[in-house]
Amino acid sequence: MSRRVEAARRRAAEERQERVGAALKQMVEVKAKKKKAEHEKARVSTTDPEARVMKMADGGFRPAYNVQFVTDTASQVIGGGGFQ
Repeated sequence: MSRRVEAARRRAAEERQERVGAALKQMVEVKAKKKKAEHEKARVSTTDPEARVMKMADGGFRPAYNVQFVTDTASQVIGGGGFQ
Protein backbone atom coordinates (compact mmCIF):
# COMPACT_ATOMS: atom_id res chain seq x y z
CA MET A 1 0.00 0.00 0.00
CA SER A 2 1.14 3.50 -0.67
CA ARG A 3 1.59 6.00 2.15
CA ARG A 4 -1.32 8.02 0.80
CA VAL A 5 -3.73 5.07 0.94
CA GLU A 6 -2.44 4.10 4.37
CA ALA A 7 -2.97 7.65 5.67
CA ALA A 8 -6.51 7.76 4.24
CA ARG A 9 -7.41 4.47 5.91
CA ARG A 10 -5.95 5.60 9.22
CA ARG A 11 -7.86 8.90 9.01
CA ALA A 12 -11.11 7.08 8.19
CA ALA A 13 -10.61 4.75 11.16
CA GLU A 14 -9.97 7.69 13.50
CA GLU A 15 -13.08 9.51 12.26
CA ARG A 16 -15.20 6.40 12.78
CA GLN A 17 -13.80 6.01 16.28
CA GLU A 18 -14.78 9.62 17.06
CA ARG A 19 -18.32 9.08 15.72
CA VAL A 20 -18.76 5.90 17.76
CA GLY A 21 -17.51 7.72 20.87
CA ALA A 22 -20.04 10.51 20.29
CA ALA A 23 -22.78 7.91 19.78
CA LEU A 24 -21.90 6.24 23.08
CA LYS A 25 -22.17 9.59 24.87
CA GLN A 26 -25.57 10.18 23.27
CA MET A 27 -26.67 6.67 24.30
CA VAL A 28 -26.38 7.68 27.96
CA GLU A 29 -28.78 10.59 27.34
CA VAL A 30 -31.21 8.46 25.34
CA LYS A 31 -31.34 5.76 28.03
CA ALA A 32 -31.90 8.40 30.72
CA LYS A 33 -35.00 9.64 28.87
CA LYS A 34 -36.50 6.17 28.47
CA LYS A 35 -38.26 4.08 31.10
CA LYS A 36 -36.21 1.27 32.64
CA ALA A 37 -38.25 -1.35 30.77
CA GLU A 38 -37.32 0.31 27.46
CA HIS A 39 -33.56 0.67 28.05
CA GLU A 40 -32.86 -2.28 25.74
CA LYS A 41 -34.71 -0.50 22.91
CA ALA A 42 -32.51 2.61 23.12
CA ARG A 43 -30.48 3.16 19.94
CA VAL A 44 -28.32 5.88 18.45
CA SER A 45 -26.76 6.33 15.04
CA THR A 46 -23.00 5.99 14.65
CA THR A 47 -23.09 8.20 11.54
CA ASP A 48 -25.12 11.01 13.15
CA PRO A 49 -25.49 10.54 16.94
CA GLU A 50 -27.58 13.70 17.46
CA ALA A 51 -30.34 12.55 15.09
CA ARG A 52 -33.37 10.78 16.56
CA VAL A 53 -35.83 8.43 14.89
CA MET A 54 -39.02 10.39 14.23
CA LYS A 55 -42.30 9.68 12.50
CA MET A 56 -42.50 11.35 9.08
CA ALA A 57 -45.47 12.74 7.16
CA ASP A 58 -45.52 9.66 4.91
CA GLY A 59 -46.03 7.39 7.96
CA GLY A 60 -42.48 6.05 7.99
CA PHE A 61 -39.81 6.45 10.64
CA ARG A 62 -36.37 7.87 9.85
CA PRO A 63 -33.50 9.61 11.66
CA ALA A 64 -34.23 13.34 11.80
CA TYR A 65 -33.78 16.54 13.79
CA ASN A 66 -36.38 18.61 15.58
CA VAL A 67 -35.19 22.18 15.12
CA GLN A 68 -37.09 24.99 16.76
CA PHE A 69 -36.98 28.70 15.92
CA VAL A 70 -38.48 31.74 17.57
CA THR A 71 -39.36 34.79 15.50
CA ASP A 72 -40.37 38.33 16.37
CA THR A 73 -41.98 40.12 13.41
CA ALA A 74 -41.92 43.53 15.11
CA SER A 75 -38.12 43.63 15.38
CA GLN A 76 -37.49 41.11 12.56
CA VAL A 77 -35.35 38.91 14.80
CA ILE A 78 -35.01 35.15 14.36
CA GLY A 79 -33.67 33.11 17.26
CA GLY A 80 -32.63 29.49 17.08
CA GLY A 81 -33.83 27.19 19.83
CA GLY A 82 -31.42 24.44 18.83
CA PHE A 83 -31.85 20.71 18.40
CA GLN A 84 -34.09 18.51 20.44
